[in-house]
Amino acid sequence: HALGGEGSLPGYSLLELDCGARSQRVVRPGAAGLPAGGPVFFAGYGCDRFALVQGEYRGNLSFRFNWSGRGWWDDDEEAERYRESWDTELDWVLFADAGHGWSTRRALGEDTGVDAGFGLLFDRLGVYAAVPLRGGSGVNLFVRLGSRF
Repeated sequence: HALGGEGSLPGYSLLELDCGARSQRVVRPGAAGLPAGGPVFFAGYGCDRFALVQGEYRGNLSFRFNWSGRGWWDDDEEAERYRESWDTELDWVLFADAGHGWSTRRALGEDTGVDAGFGLLFDRLGVYAAVPLRGGSGVNLFVRLGSRF
């Protein structure tokens, strides 16, 4: 298991917390038909176990614009009201995530990764920004075609 990326800890790079698995590269010995040294690959995938906690708080914003110059209470015909106004709802999300991975074979663990972020949801389309609060750097912007949970 490796933590990091939009599915687990969006403030971190994809597979950033992998218990050091990607820091060790292995060169396969040359075999028949392969050049000396052979291909390079990773010795392991990531951590043996992990714990992950995710939480979010959602709210709602409503927007209603009227271009007709009349009050909302003066609408006589529904077709005219839809032509001269725009009514929509926008959801917002505050979220925080914390995750920790460890490996029993290599007696190696990762520091606990913690991130926080904000998002805007337009129906099912969400635009999010997340920042790591421990280690890591920068802001990760991402788009989802569904809610996080």
